Amino acid sequence: LPVQDHPPGYARLPDGVSLRACVESQCARITALEPGAILLMRWEADPQHLAILSSLPGGFGMIHAWAGLRRVVEHGLTPEWLDRIVCDEDGPAIYRLPGVVG
Repeated sequence: LPVQDHPPGYARLPDGVSLRACVESQCARITALEPGAILLMRWEADPQHLAILSSLPGGFGMIHAWAGLRRVVEHGLTPEWLDRIVCDEDGPAIYRLPGVVG
């Protein structure tokens, strides 16, 4: 399945509703962290950022675009970043792309 590159009307600070709907329309929700998973992240209350979970020596990492650095980076999944993962009544908002095996 081809993945759309962004939801319609996507902005630098997208509204959380359309970003989440785009992810949920193209990915399967999963219950555990695994390399390759997509993390739906929030800055304030709304989802506004995505990251890909990676594996680093000693634990998980994440790959994402860091606007302040103006590049894509990989770094450890620290407690601060874990706290940014959107959570709801079903737990953390963690997804898998179609065809990706965890």
